[in-house]
Amino acid sequence: MSLQQNTRGGKQNPTREVSLGIGNIVPHYWYKSIKAPSGKPDLVAITVLSELWFLHRKSGGAEFNAGYANFERKFDFSRSQLKDAMVRLHDDGLLRRSFRALVINGRTFPNELHLALNIASLLAMLPNGASGGGKSGGSSFSQDMESSNSDDGEIFHGEVFGNSVQHSLETPEEHIRNRKISLRKNRSLRSEESSFKINDLKEELDSGSTLSATSNSVPSPSDYQKLKPANAGLGEFYPLEREDIAALASSSGREFGMNAVNEILLKLSKSCPDHSFPNKAAFMSYMSKVLRYEKRDAVRINNAHFRIRSNMSETELATVEQERFLAGIENIREVSPLMHLKKKLASVLAPDIAAPLLRAFRSIRRDGDVCKIYLSRQVELTDLNKELILNQVKATHEGLTSGGAGMFETISRVEIISPQPSAVAPEALKPEMLASTTQEPGIWGQVRARLIEYFGADGVAIDQNWFSRLRAEIDDNSQSLTLKTSSEFFRDWITSHYRDLIERFCKMFGFEFAGVVV
Repeated sequence: MSLQQNTRGGKQNPTREVSLGIGNIVPHYWYKSIKAPSGKPDLVAITVLSELWFLHRKSGGAEFNAGYANFERKFDFSRSQLKDAMVRLHDDGLLRRSFRALVINGRTFPNELHLALNIASLLAMLPNGASGGGKSGGSSFSQDMESSNSDDGEIFHGEVFGNSVQHSLETPEEHIRNRKISLRKNRSLRSEESSFKINDLKEELDSGSTLSATSNSVPSPSDYQKLKPANAGLGEFYPLEREDIAALASSSGREFGMNAVNEILLKLSKSCPDHSFPNKAAFMSYMSKVLRYEKRDAVRINNAHFRIRSNMSETELATVEQERFLAGIENIREVSPLMHLKKKLASVLAPDIAAPLLRAFRSIRRDGDVCKIYLSRQVELTDLNKELILNQVKATHEGLTSGGAGMFETISRVEIISPQPSAVAPEALKPEMLASTTQEPGIWGQVRARLIEYFGADGVAIDQNWFSRLRAEIDDNSQSLTLKTSSEFFRDWITSHYRDLIERFCKMFGFEFAGVVV
């Protein structure tokens, strides 16, 4: 391809050819007809199609079978880009794509790519219904191409070609600084408000607005503010329709799904309640920038189950937490009858029953034909739930005895054993009654009673497992309490978890807590 340069600055110069190198010619209408999924021109597909058209003309219509390497070497496209572009061209009917075996010098090359242009589809894309076949078709096509090249008018001007500059014909006396502008023409001195606003307001008043104005009065800026519509917040644009999603994908360059975009919009409406927009065009421009710089991966969140945590209600969060807990139970790789039983209960029972039951599950013990399941707290179970539990226990814990007799022991029923609620709530017990349960005299017994009262239903268990193993040393002179233990682990645990509570209750009785020592 070469250009001839004939004029420069309006003067005739010797003709000089400038070469731009080797390349193919791409018809203009391809950029409007061949589009990528984002709505923009598919440059990879257009380049591939142009190269195939050149090879088609050069080889007399033979199929292309050189594979992807030819395009990779010429245009520096990746293999995945070329594959996707050819699939799109095949789906659009512009070329036929097939894989066949080649035999060269007795050697077979299987699954070689073959590409053949669909000439009928290419000619159907011509503008104004032109056809490239025949003489009349070629003339029409040539005319279309000439008109296409002249759509933008004359874009080369000899007067300004190169570095030539045409000086202005304005004289110094006509410079704008020296001109006298009348006050009537100087609109900047008439009003601080734009005249467009006043003209729009006049049209509103003429169409029957509630504002009153005489024929000689001009609306003031305050009158315009009364008619100005209120800005819309982010929440008023939720949810977006499919047409809006397609427009945002085209403008942002990222293809987020409908559910993902609406989830992001809902989160923004909650976190940015003060954002408002005068019209939908301004909102779409804002959302386009949001999606362009969104850090989430579009491929991972483009599904119907994607939810943002801040958009979920407490009930939905509880459901998600239950499903996560049950999924963790089912994914445990431990092989034992107890773990098999937990997995079966997680899959058979309803999530709102299985999750509390497995969280409270402590142990299981077999007593003859009765299997006892011990829970840490009460769980409401129906007769149907108990029957399902019995069937799962039979599947995991029935079998031959471990003795030499080889007897097959069955399980007839299951007992669910959970701690019974006390007739008197721990909060209502008096410190004297709680102190009697600890069997600890003095100030340490009273502090332990307060700790049991503070922890409620778990207070007795915590006292038995931790506080009962501490030995108290009381200094009546300094009114201080020191706790001793034989383990550094106990010392660190009590200090990090219960030191503040012990200090608070010691001060209630006029003592200072000196700490835990080994």
